Amino acid sequence: MILLYLLYCVVVVSCEEIYENSTKICTTCTCSKSDDAQILTLNCTDRSLTHMWASWPPHNTTIRATFTRNNFTSLQKLPPTDASVEVVFSNCNIQYLYPGVFESTINLMYLDLSYNQLTAGDISSDNFRGPYSGTDPESIALEHLNLAYNKIHTLYKNVFQFLPKLKRLNLEGNDFVVLDVQTQAALGKVPGLLGLNLANNELTEVVPEAIEGLKCLVELDLSKNELDFVPSGLKALGPTLEVLKLDDNPIIELNEESFSDLDHLLQISANNLTKLKHIKSRTFSLTPSLTKLSLRNNPLLQDIDVEAFYSSPSLKEMYLNNNSLTALPYDLLQWSQLDTLEFNNNPLVCTCDLYDIAGALSGDITRNQDGPTCSDPATGQPLQVYSLTRDICEAKPMKAKRRLLRYHFSVPLAGLVAALMMGLFVSVGLGWNRYRRFVQNRNEPFVSHVLYSPITNTNARL
Repeated sequence: MILLYLLYCVVVVSCEEIYENSTKICTTCTCSKSDDAQILTLNCTDRSLTHMWASWPPHNTTIRATFTRNNFTSLQKLPPTDASVEVVFSNCNIQYLYPGVFESTINLMYLDLSYNQLTAGDISSDNFRGPYSGTDPESIALEHLNLAYNKIHTLYKNVFQFLPKLKRLNLEGNDFVVLDVQTQAALGKVPGLLGLNLANNELTEVVPEAIEGLKCLVELDLSKNELDFVPSGLKALGPTLEVLKLDDNPIIELNEESFSDLDHLLQISANNLTKLKHIKSRTFSLTPSLTKLSLRNNPLLQDIDVEAFYSSPSLKEMYLNNNSLTALPYDLLQWSQLDTLEFNNNPLVCTCDLYDIAGALSGDITRNQDGPTCSDPATGQPLQVYSLTRDICEAKPMKAKRRLLRYHFSVPLAGLVAALMMGLFVSVGLGWNRYRRFVQNRNEPFVSHVLYSPITNTNARL
C-alpha cells in the first residue's frame, strides 16, 4: 500500500510539473457560461502559458477554448472530456504535437493550429487519432481543421485517416508548390470535405488527381497563388462545386474553357487579377446557375465581350468596381434581373448603352451611394450614369457621322502627303546625283568637243 501511495504521489507531482495547475484556471483565464449553462467559454489568450491545463473547469456539453498567443512549443495531450470541444491554438509557436494529443477529446469538433511552426514531418495520423480500441486507434469527430500559415509543403498520405467527419480544411499560407502524389492521397482520405482553402501558396496548377476524390466539395479557395489560367483540373469538381475564389492570381484571360463543366457554380470571385485584360465570348455561358460574380480591382481589364454572359439567366449580383472598362454593352446581359450592380471607378464614356442600362435597372436595386460616373464625350466632364438623359442617344449618330467624315478625308489626305513626300525624296536624290557628276568632270576636257586641225583636214583631202 505504501508503495502504491508513493507511486501515486510521483504521478501527481509529474503531472503538476508538466501541466498547469487547473485550480487557477479561471483566475488566470476568463471563464464564462452561456445562459443555459450548456456552453463553457474559456479565454486564455496571451497568458504566457507554456503547458496545458491538467483539467477543464466544470462544464456540461460544450467547451470553447482559446489559447491564442501563448508559447506552448510542444502541444501536450488535451485534458479528458466527453463534451464537444472547439479549441484555438493560433500563434502559439507550436513546433511539435504529442502522439495522441487529442485522444482524450474524441468529440473535438473544431481545431485551429494556424500561425505556428509545424512542418509536414510534425503532423501525422498519430496526432489526429482517438484512443486505441484493442490494437486499432479510434477516429475522432473533428469537422474543421485549420493548419494555415505553418511550414507544410506536403501531406503524408495517411494523415487524415482517422478524421472521417472532416468537412473543412484550411491549408492557406503554407509552402505548397505542387499538390504531389502524397498530398493527393491524403486528400483522397477525406471524401466528405465540403471546403478546401489552398490560398496563398505557390501553386501554378491544380491537377485533377488532387481533387477528384473530393466528391462533396462545395467551396474551393485558390486565391493568391501563381495561376495564369483557371486550372482545367477543376472539371473534376463539376458535380458539386458552388463557390470558386481566384483572387490575386496573374490570370491572363478568362474564356469559354475557364469554367466549362462547372455547371453548379453559384459564386465566382476573380478580384485583383493583375494581368487580366479581356473577358472573351461565352466565358460564363456554361455556368447557368451563377448568381454572384465579383470582378473588382482588375487594373488592365478593358472590355467584356458582348457574348460573355450568353445564357446566364440566374445572375443576381455583379461587381465591376475599379477596372479599366470604357464601355458596357447593353446586350451584355439581362440587367433587369440583377438585385445588385456596382461598377464605380471605371473610365466609362457616356453612351446610349449606359443610358439604356440605367433605365433597365429596377428602382430597388442595391447600388453604390455615390453612383458610377461616365465621361461626357463632348466636354469630358463626369456625369452620373443614373442621371443620363436621352440626349446621349440623340448625339451619338452625329458623332458617328463626324468620325466617318474625318475618316473619308483623312485617308486620301494621308495618301496624298505620302505621295508628295516620296516624289520630293526622289527629286532630291536625282538632283544630288547629277551635281556629283558635274563636280567630278568640271576640270577634265569635254569628250564631246571636236578639235579643228588644218593639217589633218589637208591630208584628208589629198
